[in-house]
Amino acid sequence: MQEFYRQLLEVLRLPALRHGDWRLLECTAAGADDPTVDGFIAFSWELGPEARGLVVVNYAARKGCCRVHLPFPDLAGHRTRFEGRLGSASYEREGDALLAEGLTVELPAWGYHVFELVPEEAESDGSADDGSSGAQNDAPNSRA
Repeated sequence: MQEFYRQLLEVLRLPALRHGDWRLLECTAAGADDPTVDGFIAFSWELGPEARGLVVVNYAARKGCCRVHLPFPDLAGHRTRFEGRLGSASYEREGDALLAEGLTVELPAWGYHVFELVPEEAESDGSADDGSSGAQNDAPNSRA
């Protein structure tokens, strides 16, 4: 419990959360006829392209999946690292795919992700990972 609150205090010190613009984000079904999207809420903070935060919560009593649509057009052509700030989840995704399809998130009942978005330059040799191979996380059945 002490570690959780230590991490939470660090998150609350992030410039994007303290001084950035808050925005409610659109969540859509990750698959055809998937009703679990109704249990999700997502929002972001932005203080310019170098200071962004993202929170996704499954507030339902069942596992769920959704696609979170990000409002950051400058992600195009770049990779973005989603650095977990509450927990150890960390993912890299291609900006073009994020803008076209959204960020796919699967969380257990009452699960959440709190990410700091860290921009990275796209790979120039064509060998960039498209981000579709889900990374492991400390929460069961979680991908982002």
